[in-house]
Amino acid sequence: MLNLGGGLPSRYIEEHPTVDLDKTFAAIKAVLDRFLLKYDIRKPVIAFELGRYICANAGMTLYTVGSFKSITGYKNYISIDGGMADNPRYALYQSPYTVLVADRAGEDKTVIATIAGRCCESGDIIQEDVKIQPCKKGD
Repeated sequence: MLNLGGGLPSRYIEEHPTVDLDKTFAAIKAVLDRFLLKYDIRKPVIAFELGRYICANAGMTLYTVGSFKSITGYKNYISIDGGMADNPRYALYQSPYTVLVADRAGEDKTVIATIAGRCCESGDIIQEDVKIQPCKKGD
């Protein structure tokens, strides 16, 4: 058995590239075929674990807007009813996500805001300076 390792990149935002599985596996096969022929080795059983690639986009987290605060000349803040306690990835390593107002998903994103959590902690940020649709308390 030949284990080619695991994990393909997950696409969390539009700017992340997509993975063309056909091209990826064709390239792996071409390299492997040359190697096996060169060293006269039988084709092994191949294992490849796709990781989060197969499920990362299967759902989303919904939060409710608690407030929208604009500090003139500085920044807009949107507070939500969740935070780093249930989604620590941004606090730990600034993982980007697609952020949108669910009932306005088709509208233009015209507001730049920082999404702050409810944990009353300076690091409780879900996303910083993201473009989002206009929103209000209760959205």
